[in-house]
Amino acid sequence: MQRAPDPSNHLQLRIDGMSCPACVRRIERAVSRIEGVVQAEVDLASERAWVVISEKAPRARVQAAIEHAIEGVGYRVLHEERHQLGGKNGWEVVVAWICLALTYFIGRVGWSRLEWFMAVFVVVVVGRRTIERGVKQIASFDLSLDALVTMGVLASLVVAFMGESTHHHAHSEALMASLLVVVLRTGKEIEARAKARASEAVEALFRSMPRLARVQKDGEWVEVPAPSVKRGEKVKVGPFEHVPVDGILLGDEPVELDESLITGESKPVLKHPQALVKAGSLALGKSFVLQAEAVGAESELGRLLQLLLQAQQGRLPSIESVDRVVRWVIPLVLTSSFVVAIAWMLGGASLKQSVRIAASMWVVACPCAVGIAAPIAVATAIGELAKKGAFVRRATALEEVARAKTLVFDKTGTVTCGAPKLKKILMAQGALLGEDEIIKLSAAIESVSPHPIGRAIFEEAMRRKLVVPPASMVEEQVGKGVSGIVEGVMVKVRRPDHQCDELFAIEQAPETEPLSVAEVEVDGRVQARMYFEDFLRDSAKDSVKALRKMGFHLAIRSGDDARVVQRIAEELDIKDAIGGLHPQEKIRGDEGWLRPVVMVGDGANDAIAMGRAEVGMALGARMELTLRAADIVLERPDLGLVVEVIQMARSLLRIIRQNLVAAFAYNVVAIFAAAFGVFEAIGGPAGAALAMSASSIAVVLNSLRLKKLSLKVRPQKKSIALSQKDA
Repeated sequence: MQRAPDPSNHLQLRIDGMSCPACVRRIERAVSRIEGVVQAEVDLASERAWVVISEKAPRARVQAAIEHAIEGVGYRVLHEERHQLGGKNGWEVVVAWICLALTYFIGRVGWSRLEWFMAVFVVVVVGRRTIERGVKQIASFDLSLDALVTMGVLASLVVAFMGESTHHHAHSEALMASLLVVVLRTGKEIEARAKARASEAVEALFRSMPRLARVQKDGEWVEVPAPSVKRGEKVKVGPFEHVPVDGILLGDEPVELDESLITGESKPVLKHPQALVKAGSLALGKSFVLQAEAVGAESELGRLLQLLLQAQQGRLPSIESVDRVVRWVIPLVLTSSFVVAIAWMLGGASLKQSVRIAASMWVVACPCAVGIAAPIAVATAIGELAKKGAFVRRATALEEVARAKTLVFDKTGTVTCGAPKLKKILMAQGALLGEDEIIKLSAAIESVSPHPIGRAIFEEAMRRKLVVPPASMVEEQVGKGVSGIVEGVMVKVRRPDHQCDELFAIEQAPETEPLSVAEVEVDGRVQARMYFEDFLRDSAKDSVKALRKMGFHLAIRSGDDARVVQRIAEELDIKDAIGGLHPQEKIRGDEGWLRPVVMVGDGANDAIAMGRAEVGMALGARMELTLRAADIVLERPDLGLVVEVIQMARSLLRIIRQNLVAAFAYNVVAIFAAAFGVFEAIGGPAGAALAMSASSIAVVLNSLRLKKLSLKVRPQKKSIALSQKDA
């Protein structure tokens, strides 16, 4: 998994009070001006800021300056240790409506001045932060929703205080000013609660990172902060508790765990002694003890959480384009509103009515719905994929996946299970060693290799109960083989050298079967060839069929023997399949494929191809090189998950288009409606606020439809036996 950013020069902050893209630009601009800040990015959907601080700058001083700058432009930096879902202040909304009802009653009695003071009280208490930000924005001529609302509220209060009473409504402008603030506050609360659902995956990961861990010290179990646990310490996990660290299971009995939070697999997993247990797993049934291997940001859960936060940090190209358009909306509407107000006054309207119409235009013009149309949808899609075990490293990858035309598979560990078994050993003519000796020496240099063939050799040695000696100077060349010194001799396990074919009785070789082959050389002399078989993944055929229906050109590129690759391609009905390739040959760029290209692989030898494709997907991979090259990490090795990612990406693009079209259409219609006085029939600026809030809520709810998508590929019940070697 990709390592978390170095905490010494990366800062992450949660920010309260943002409502539209203008807020994002304002904060980014304020933070970027601070000496020592290298880069600043703000995300509206997750309400977070990511700041890169110069390594030479004092972190504490720069962080204090950043928080001061954010608060200086009217926003708050939240210091909660853990992420909190939005929409937790419903009681404030209830109190606001009670105060508004009291204001209405006072107005009906006829106490106009008391009504005005009560309205001011409601505005100050309920809309204090909005008014503060609005005043600062007006003073700096940097306008957003807060500035427009502030202008509308202040204009209504001033007109009410002046005693203007020519409007046909029974209630004063003071009531309308307080109603405007309360309606906006209520709309934002509903929107916050809906937006919080888009962040459920991130919240679930945070909740599953226990603050405390029980560590053995001097023979006793002591509770300590989970991040303070050191590698090698023993950690005790109780029944139905989340595991606080990555660790090796100790003891003699297996334990049952729920890993659904990480892998998306709902079935419990049985872990045997000495197996790796991931942080965030839920213990089922009984307590157990681990030996800590990784904690905090270095654990599996911590790294996945970093992937989610990094993905939210990125912006889709469509979002960037919308932001450029949005920044011109407010100045244009503000200018138009003054022209409209003057036109109404020249047409015989009162000052109060003209101000109300202008204020309605100010409130309804804010492009909040446009601004959140894409970010909320992206956050929802990223969260839903995380629940299924697919973690997006950069948000732009989803847009590229949605537009992709070509999908390229690695073979071993991708379309096949990646767990080959040794089927046959063919000894070379004049070989000096026996089968057991060949397996023992080969297993010695393959014991730490993540390569499927290496694992198969080591497992065969264990099955034969051979004592595997230690190896030294072990070197692995990706796509070529492994070499090392064992018991004083140089051992190599590599691709077959066809110049050595004459050393083998070819008629004895299983040439009629598509078996993967590894050649063993000891002290410069070829001793044997090993033949391996594997199985096609259960979901492979159905997933390939689904991808073909989705319009993809499918291809297989592998380093394995061409005959093996062709056999697998025939089983999957994939015409474009080539074997015998080196890692750098899998994707060259001159294949004539339609772009974008998605590369799906699991091994270190897929990293180069992933880097050359527009999008790289790592399928159940654990090798650092592969994970660094991948844009999307699939925690479980299931090709059906590839289909689900593509389905979600395409649905995401469709939802974003719907949101943008609806939001832009709303803004255009609403602004013209306000200019012609349509909102006067439903409360003027307050009615405009209701319409504006409704549009934002509608966009959020439409984005949440991504949660209800049926993304599933049914696997076949029987596996198909095949043979292979990893490319």
